[in-house]
Amino acid sequence: MKQELVPALMDIDARIAVKDGHVEKKPHGHGDVHALLHQHGLPAKWAKEGREWLLLFQDTNPLPFRSLCAILGVSVSRGFAMNSVAVPRLPGEAVGGICQLSYGADVNPDQVYQQQEQFIRKGASGDDLTINVEYNQLDPLLKDTPAGGDVADASGFSPYPGNINVLVFHVGTMAQRLATTGGIVPEFVNPKWADAEKSKFKSPTRLECMMQDFPRLCTKARCGKTWMWKVHALAVNPACHSVWL
Repeated sequence: MKQELVPALMDIDARIAVKDGHVEKKPHGHGDVHALLHQHGLPAKWAKEGREWLLLFQDTNPLPFRSLCAILGVSVSRGFAMNSVAVPRLPGEAVGGICQLSYGADVNPDQVYQQQEQFIRKGASGDDLTINVEYNQLDPLLKDTPAGGDVADASGFSPYPGNINVLVFHVGTMAQRLATTGGIVPEFVNPKWADAEKSKFKSPTRLECMMQDFPRLCTKARCGKTWMWKVHALAVNPACHSVWL
């Protein structure tokens, strides 16, 4: 399997960037793993073979296998379609935070853990998501809520633990959701702006997608997180539901 590049965008009107007479192309993001798995029929094949669970991880983190047995056990006992390993995260830290998003619900950091446990028992619905929110979006999202921003709780950490892209999927559910959606994960753009008005790009940007956005392909299926320590160490230079272990 090989990921294809996508055309780069030169401005807010999404005009295609051209360099030296050729369309400029960039990677589409690791969310393409879902489309590639579906295109090659692998989740459906694995489900027919009786395989139940799939682990996805990034090779910049050498420690994910420390968590594998525990996160598999949690995934089975909770009936999760996707389970994310999460780590303690400081407020404002440049790591995505895993949150329970409930439309129309206020966010109260003093009640977040209780809400997450209630959500586990209730199960996910089409209006609720346990999902990663990127750090540059998390604080602005929370500023308009009673939380007032991404602030520490009594532990000194953010109530929204860090996503490290160690993800366990239930193969049967994954195959069904990818068959329904074609494995197409919702896309976004994250341009570097050249002006305060955010009207010009510093350089061409790209449409991209992320593998941890799989919960956005799910309705009714339960997606959660397992909070763990000492399962994350970068091998490169760095530039909701809750179960404690």
